[in-house]
Amino acid sequence: MSSMRMRIISGVAVTALSLPALEASARSPQDAPAPGNAVVSEAEAEAGPVQFAPVYVTAQKRLERALDIPMSVEVYSGAELERRHLMTTRDVLSTTPNVMMGGGVTGAAFTPYVAIRGVGSSEYDSDPSVGLFLDGVPLTESQSYTSSLLDMDRVEILRGPQGTLYGRNTLGGSVNLITNVPDPTARAGKIEVSGGNHGQFRTEVMANVPVVQNRSAVRGAFAFDRSSGYTNNFAPGEKDANAWENYHGRLGFLSALGDATTASVSFEVQKQNLNDGANTPLAAFRRGQNSVNTPNAFAGDLRSLSGRIQVDHEFQNGLTLTSLTGVRNQVTEYSGRKAPPGYFANMTLFGAMMGIQDYDPRSRTRYEGDFTQVSQELRLASAQGERLQYVVGLYGDWSNARRVNSAGDTWGGSVGWAHPEFGPMPALFPGSTGANVSLTGETDAWSVATFADGSYRVSDTWDVFGGLRVGYDVKDYDFRMGSDLPAYVALMLPNAAGDLPISAFSNRMGTVYVTPKAGLRYNFNADNNAYFSVARGYKSGGFNNSLIYSMDESRYGDESLINYELGMKNALFDGRLVVESALFFIDWRDQQVLCYDSATNATPIMNAKRSRSYGFDISARADLGYGFSLGGGAGFADATYRDFKNAPRTGAPGTVNASGKQQQYHSRFTSSVQLGYEQEVGFDDLRAFATVGYRYRSKFYFDPANTVSQGGYGMVDASIGVENDRYGLSLWGRNLSNKRVLSSATHYNGDGVLVTQGEPLMFGATAFLKF
Repeated sequence: MSSMRMRIISGVAVTALSLPALEASARSPQDAPAPGNAVVSEAEAEAGPVQFAPVYVTAQKRLERALDIPMSVEVYSGAELERRHLMTTRDVLSTTPNVMMGGGVTGAAFTPYVAIRGVGSSEYDSDPSVGLFLDGVPLTESQSYTSSLLDMDRVEILRGPQGTLYGRNTLGGSVNLITNVPDPTARAGKIEVSGGNHGQFRTEVMANVPVVQNRSAVRGAFAFDRSSGYTNNFAPGEKDANAWENYHGRLGFLSALGDATTASVSFEVQKQNLNDGANTPLAAFRRGQNSVNTPNAFAGDLRSLSGRIQVDHEFQNGLTLTSLTGVRNQVTEYSGRKAPPGYFANMTLFGAMMGIQDYDPRSRTRYEGDFTQVSQELRLASAQGERLQYVVGLYGDWSNARRVNSAGDTWGGSVGWAHPEFGPMPALFPGSTGANVSLTGETDAWSVATFADGSYRVSDTWDVFGGLRVGYDVKDYDFRMGSDLPAYVALMLPNAAGDLPISAFSNRMGTVYVTPKAGLRYNFNADNNAYFSVARGYKSGGFNNSLIYSMDESRYGDESLINYELGMKNALFDGRLVVESALFFIDWRDQQVLCYDSATNATPIMNAKRSRSYGFDISARADLGYGFSLGGGAGFADATYRDFKNAPRTGAPGTVNASGKQQQYHSRFTSSVQLGYEQEVGFDDLRAFATVGYRYRSKFYFDPANTVSQGGYGMVDASIGVENDRYGLSLWGRNLSNKRVLSSATHYNGDGVLVTQGEPLMFGATAFLKF
């Protein structure tokens, strides 16, 4: 039987590509025990510690042990995600050392902040700094990070720039979401139901059906989850803030097209209804207030539809040719009031002095985004087990992004008023009761690249590795500013110099980029090695969809960095202790920073001339014996602006020198530890398990000037349950100490700082049935 047929029979493509030298101890990624939970029988528990099974990943687009990859990698198996109740991308990233995900500038899902080692961005109108990939297909819209996790095999988090294999916009690293593939060997199904406090409810169903035994199968999964929210909104007819509903479905088909060729096709759809943007004054939050009274509170929908086709062909000499095609459309629509009534009291008073009655500034805010992308990758991978291991390929994509930012003021009427110097004046806006200003930006972009990455075994102890990617990016941009009341623009939007914002422009940029990587690895033995690497990352520039007053402000430049890394991978005490560690230094140029200009209410992206980050990552898992296991890690990243002299001042017009300041949204120190216990019950093959974990992040700031902060905090999570291969029941909880923290903080040039609250104590129960 051919190796390609064996790949189909395995049911998981990456498992069937196992290195021959490792077959004796191989276990597929989804079968490997989760860190902090070692599976042991009663006899094993009495005997003491057991060896961890190897963890396999496809981080370098070929199957390898995590121990053999010269980079810092964090892996979460599907079993660990379920047991720890990590249901979203945010859940996973928030518990990973040296990885951040927050609410960004608004606290809403459409402005996520994602960073690795302090390298990140919260630019919702631009490209991300950390790549996100679903089964190898890039999800290059930042709103994709808010996705739930459905029928997952594993999640791989790669720290450090991944420009050689994954391309542009992977400066900080990449997050790889790998789903379960159809299994042509057996029928299978699953029903899972969860419920908890704050109206939490989740149900997930999965069915796997062979079409032709051992050759093809179809697999479908669907999940619905909701919460009624954890911040009360007393405004009539309003849902509580932080409420959500999420619908997520996937359908996949896998088939052997011959003895050496397989094809897989999948479609995925997701809709999220989110009431997550309600802001409250910082002073009220500090008083312990857990409610708002905001009519028409900021809320929105995120809808995505994607498809992928992958074809693999294995040649007789072991080479594998892969074609991967992806198509995705993401629509984001948010609207409502970002600030509570009365926040802009000074502006209301100013309006009254000018005859604008019942002036309600910024009462209508809207964001619309429509993003479509088509991508194609063609790559050739070497045969497994050779001294030279490599992947070479071609990549191209095209995308169209249309984004509309609009804000509106309302008033009861406009009447004549008295100027203190010139006397009686006519009504400013006669016959009107409001005004809207919209900023529309549309980008057509395409990119092509060629890449090569590999390693060569020089001797039994030395390996050299490296790669190179050369690409070309093009962006065409059209911008329009419009208003239903031109007099409002003329009166309310001039800058300090009296200039009006630019109403329309078109522009183009094209860039050739190169992202090399090189390194050396020393192998002490098969399970212990040390490596040193140098890699470059690149992020493309773009155009501001904001109020701009000169063409110099219309665009921002490319961003790049060089990452120097010294790391070790160790499996000690016969594999009972696995430790991965790395030291890094990042030299960072022209960082793109999303800023808020309180003078004009604009949110431009600016380039900080130079930044820096240095520190370490360490993760470990240990089997302590007798059913106990320990897992966790820690990260330190001193990420600062080194040269950013023109950062916008927080809450006031003008600029401030942010050089030497800590990166916004970034904690210098993060850590996570989980203690697990697992034991066979002795009845119906049931296994009892329990896990308690603690995660910590140090103080971080919400603005470049470091004036608004959230102090360091720790949270305790836990789960306990029983399960076998057919059914299970568990109890779980997050933030068991109910620590109150901030998710976002912004100063809109009104009455102080507005904040959104992070997730409080959440607990519940989950039951599942497999058949």
